[in-house]
Amino acid sequence: MTPRHAARRLLSMLALALAFTLVSANAHATGRFTSLDFPDAQSTTASAISTLGQIVGWYRVNGETRDHGFLLSFGRFTTIDPPGSQHTRAFGINLRGDIVGTYRTADGVDHGFLLRRGRYVTIDAPNAEGTAAFGINAGGDIVGTFDDGEEHGFLLSEGTFTTIEMPDAEETPAANSINGEGEIVGRIVSGTPEISKGFLLSGGEFTEIAVPGASFTTAFGLNGRGDVVGRYLLGGVTHGFLLSRGVFTNVDVPGAVFTSARGINLWGAIVGEYRDAAGRVHGFVKH
Repeated sequence: MTPRHAARRLLSMLALALAFTLVSANAHATGRFTSLDFPDAQSTTASAISTLGQIVGWYRVNGETRDHGFLLSFGRFTTIDPPGSQHTRAFGINLRGDIVGTYRTADGVDHGFLLRRGRYVTIDAPNAEGTAAFGINAGGDIVGTFDDGEEHGFLLSEGTFTTIEMPDAEETPAANSINGEGEIVGRIVSGTPEISKGFLLSGGEFTEIAVPGASFTTAFGLNGRGDVVGRYLLGGVTHGFLLSRGVFTNVDVPGAVFTSARGINLWGAIVGEYRDAAGRVHGFVKH
């Protein structure tokens, strides 16, 4: 490792530690889990976490029927709402702080967006009825979903859209995350009877991701080491999972009735959402 790389790694680790220390005045720790609640919100979901510990997601305040995106950076929440948005969710963030997500305009159409250095750029797949951007890597490659009557995953790289379709799958509705190596995870529908499964696309080869015995699996997040997080349904209960080196591990917030793991960074910090016994949805960080 060169001195420059070593210094960059140390800086990243220090920034991550600081982010966890200052995560929120509205946060409380439970073991290795920390709950995240946007101030005065009725629900909060954390969707992705960068190498520097910056977190994005969305929240909803009491009395509203729309969501707002957010960035949590070094203990400070910032709302993310593209101009004219009626509904916003922030899904992905990279090392440079670029953020992607989706917003809905007054005509009811969903558009993807990229927020870079304070400027919003709309992302619309060609001939699509709706588009959502779910993940972005350090190189600026973006993945997501678009609807042209059917849902498809996509990769947007250097201005070119490429449809992502897993061979032999009935549908490939979404590509959810992309890492620096260009590996992609998402969701497919396949089998008889049809069930939802996750997928990993690496080196041009697709691999199914399915928790044994689960009736539903989806892969939401991926880091540079190939660790995958997502959620699955088993026995009527939704659990989060981590897939690392071929081994599935449950990610369940203690006392929660529903847990979904949505993002993971290079250091293994996991973010997502959970529902408590009273029915309230909170974001979380597991570190």
